[in-house]
Amino acid sequence: MRVANAIVEFLQAAGVSNTYGMVGESVLDVVDAVSETSGVQYTPVRHEQAGALAASGFARTTTEPAVCLGHVGAGASNLVNGMADAYKDDLPVIALTGNAETSSLGRDVWHEVDHLAMFEPVTDWNVRIDHPERVPQIMREAMNRLNTGTPAPIHIDLPSDVAAADLPPEAETELAAALEATPEPSPPRNRVAPAPDQVDEAVKRFLDAENPVILAGGEALTAGADDALGTLIEYARCPLLTSLTARGVVSEYDDYCFGALGTLGRIAAKSVADEADFVLALGSSLTDIETFNFSLFADSDIVQVSLAEGDLARQYSVEQAVLADPRTFTSAFDAALRDRTDGPLDEPPGMDDYRAEFRGELEDITEPDPGALNDTDEGLVSPYVPLTKIAEAKAPGDVVCSASGKNTLWSSLIPIEESGTFLKSVGLGTMGFAFPAGIGVQTARPDATVYAVIGDGDFSMVAQELETCVREDLPLVVVVFNDDTLSSIKIQQGDSYGERYVGVDYTTVDFATVAEGFGATGVRVESGEEFEDALATAERVDGPVVIDTAIDPSIRAPALYYET
Repeated sequence: MRVANAIVEFLQAAGVSNTYGMVGESVLDVVDAVSETSGVQYTPVRHEQAGALAASGFARTTTEPAVCLGHVGAGASNLVNGMADAYKDDLPVIALTGNAETSSLGRDVWHEVDHLAMFEPVTDWNVRIDHPERVPQIMREAMNRLNTGTPAPIHIDLPSDVAAADLPPEAETELAAALEATPEPSPPRNRVAPAPDQVDEAVKRFLDAENPVILAGGEALTAGADDALGTLIEYARCPLLTSLTARGVVSEYDDYCFGALGTLGRIAAKSVADEADFVLALGSSLTDIETFNFSLFADSDIVQVSLAEGDLARQYSVEQAVLADPRTFTSAFDAALRDRTDGPLDEPPGMDDYRAEFRGELEDITEPDPGALNDTDEGLVSPYVPLTKIAEAKAPGDVVCSASGKNTLWSSLIPIEESGTFLKSVGLGTMGFAFPAGIGVQTARPDATVYAVIGDGDFSMVAQELETCVREDLPLVVVVFNDDTLSSIKIQQGDSYGERYVGVDYTTVDFATVAEGFGATGVRVESGEEFEDALATAERVDGPVVIDTAIDPSIRAPALYYET
């Protein structure tokens, strides 16, 4: 068996169904092996960064691993941005890079850069397969790291001569045993349960609190804690807040969910957090983004639950740190709480006020003041229009991919009802994320409508992937907030640099015409009425649609924190 085929077999056994990337000489054996393996799809993209971000999007929406491929040197370096995104948001993404032949490595040959040094800061594990006989051992360790504990990205470097070589007979025997032992994503045997006394202590702290709060982080979503959390809050009747990465782990229309906390979070969520005297942080790292630069929870008892041992008590001196799977802990906590109490608990004080505040925030989007939908005096479209119309058209299982920039203040307001249906590069905040992430989502969820809500500056970085969408028949709906500027940075220059605007203004680009040039459907929108028609067009046509919307950047988004 060829080494490349053995590696692809390992990936398939570990739950990989999708790979993204660009071909190059050093990855030809791997691409060929993928083509020979049923159940593993290869999606060619037009830039490796887009391939890595597509893998990120797939992993975010499915919680399953995905692969991005890069040719030696420049192809590999183009993956780094997407891998940094996966690293910051704890995603199971594998970068598989081709390299020069082993006899040439270290001689500064054509294309050569130090792949291992380059990926070291943005991966949880980083390895080169330099001998065919090491394939079973290295891949076994790689897949165990990928699918146990907290998700994290890994990098595997594969010299071209090793990829093309045959496994020696003894390695083939070892390979069969290793494949049998390869864990799939989050199998039951990897559910680390908490000790009963830890659960009892957490329940006691919860019952002693007057204003308890549950904060679900991204690890709660990847652990599949949705149902367990829904059951718990129905009985405990206390507020649930989420990180941005965990949005949808419980529907934001649930009576006990108050939305995302922190930067780009909800006003009501901040109101809840300000009064909390106990926080059950389930799979949350308690980052600066969630806690407003660590200004929240100074007087709260904190119980932090995570499989990432390095995150426990890292940002806060927590009262109790529990190394456990968030879903397993949630179920155990719920059972212990029911054993110690009789019937659903009383709601904490202020719940009606919090609920009214949050419902008002949702209605600002779902039922806005009619005047907010009018075209502005400048003859531009109000951002309320695309926001409201997407929220109205979106089914619970449809997906919103949110970009970076001022447009994200709007896309972050769309109510989210299911896990894996709101995607944003949170920890890294990379521009150019939303559109390629949407490609990964659409390959994972072919029947869902995927909305990439994106600014003109952001879209300009990745617009070449329209060809990918056309070729692969991926019907993304790309909504461009086009104001011919990097508006979030321009605001800062206006406020802090005496209105000296440098590097933020661009010439007008007609992205509808650009889309048509790639073979997609493009619609230019210059009024609110035209946007509604454009969204209807997107529902009718096959293939990708770009709705290029002339947005007024001066209108401030409602009911959202966006400053730390």
